[in-house]
Amino acid sequence: MMPLMSLPPFVADGMALVCLVLAVVSAYALVEAMMLRLRSVRVYALATLLSSMCLSRALLLVWYWRGWESSPAAQVLANAPALVSVALVAATLVATVLLVLRVRSERHARITPDSVKEALDALPDGVVFSMPDGEPVLVNTQMNAIAHDAFGTPVTDEAVLWERLGHGDVLPGFSVERVGNGEVLLVGQDGRAWQFSRMPLGVDGADVVETIATDVTEEHALLGRLEERNRQMAAVNERLREYGRDLTRLTREAEVLAAKVYVHDEVGRALVALRVYEMQAPELRDREALLALWDRVVRLLETAGQDDERPTDAWTLLCEAAKAIDVRISLEGELPSEGRARSLVVMVVHECLNNAVRHGGAHEVLVRCSEADGMVDLAVENDGNPPEVTPVESGGLVNMREAVSQRDGMLSIQWMPRVVVTARFASGG
Repeated sequence: MMPLMSLPPFVADGMALVCLVLAVVSAYALVEAMMLRLRSVRVYALATLLSSMCLSRALLLVWYWRGWESSPAAQVLANAPALVSVALVAATLVATVLLVLRVRSERHARITPDSVKEALDALPDGVVFSMPDGEPVLVNTQMNAIAHDAFGTPVTDEAVLWERLGHGDVLPGFSVERVGNGEVLLVGQDGRAWQFSRMPLGVDGADVVETIATDVTEEHALLGRLEERNRQMAAVNERLREYGRDLTRLTREAEVLAAKVYVHDEVGRALVALRVYEMQAPELRDREALLALWDRVVRLLETAGQDDERPTDAWTLLCEAAKAIDVRISLEGELPSEGRARSLVVMVVHECLNNAVRHGGAHEVLVRCSEADGMVDLAVENDGNPPEVTPVESGGLVNMREAVSQRDGMLSIQWMPRVVVTARFASGG
């Protein structure tokens, strides 16, 4: 077989260069193994280093220094088949690769100062461990970045850093807020926010101070939006209170107005009764009923402005007033139970009663009322004389039509051959 001396020079040069690189890698692996205190790996690394150095020296003696005659190893290598030299280099290469993989595996499996520093640098929060006098022991990348942005310098003294935070001594674009319980909030104009906290620790009998800058940007933004919403809610509450005060005033005014309208209606009924009484023949007059009606009006006027506890509802009072003036009200169907719909029915019948007595001389008023599908159907007619010409609506008729339209309703009046008022409106409320 071809000896090593017969190979081309560039092949031997490449083999020698590979052996030198393997020697350097083996030396690095040996240092790592010593730092990690790996006894078995140290022996393995030392053997790989010696073998790669001896092989590279032998190759250099054979090719460059031509002194292989003075070295038994170089003589053997020079006269040995070239395949043996290649195999030795390949074996050294494989051993070195396995050594490096073993050292890397052991390094990742163990906690070392470098691994701790790498883990701290990967944190999104700033961390610094220092001695009680402020001398930093370990500072991660994020804490240095925060200090550089807010103070213009990395962390060189933790005590100075905390003192500047306490006094708000920061660069333009940042502000400091005291949170309490030894915590400080650093806020930037760009929306970033960090909450600084400081706590003494005991590590292996030594006093160490831990300072952490927690990223609270999202929480600070949410708090700002919450405060803005609270301000808006406070403004809404103030408007609601004003509305409540206005509503109380308007309710009181509405009650006073309702009382005035009620007094007006009662006086109107009494006046109509008095007019009818004067128009009747003496033998048809009911003096006692008229006096009772006016006695109730007098008592009403005497108690005007006081709390009015009416003994009966408006419909009953309307029927009693009609009876006092010798008019009978007949009801077919049922009135709405309570609420504005019932009040509107009473208002329409009241207006029809007044007009029937004043202008038609009626003695009977027929009321037909029904309620279905959320609507009230009302018809009022009387036996009085119809008008000779169609009257022009004004006063009470206009108010009656307006009140019906406000409840999404319609009102119509038939004048001939008998006066009939029909209305249809919503029953809700």
